[in-house]
Amino acid sequence: MHGLVTGLQLVVREEPRPDATMVGWLRIGSRVRLKREKARTPTCATGWHELYPQGYACAGEGVEVGEQ
Repeated sequence: MHGLVTGLQLVVREEPRPDATMVGWLRIGSRVRLKREKARTPTCATGWHELYPQGYACAGEGVEVGEQ
């Protein structure tokens, strides 16, 4: 799967939790590879995407997902 960052800034966390350590961020227009399955938690209703090579981002914070 591939993601296109649609928000101004997408925060990348070490684990699928909003209080996890921030490992970086992606700017609007960035493209990133994602794992197909999302980790759903009460803190992110849209699900956390695991990013390659590392990190997690909440889908509802500005990432559009597609096959390519």
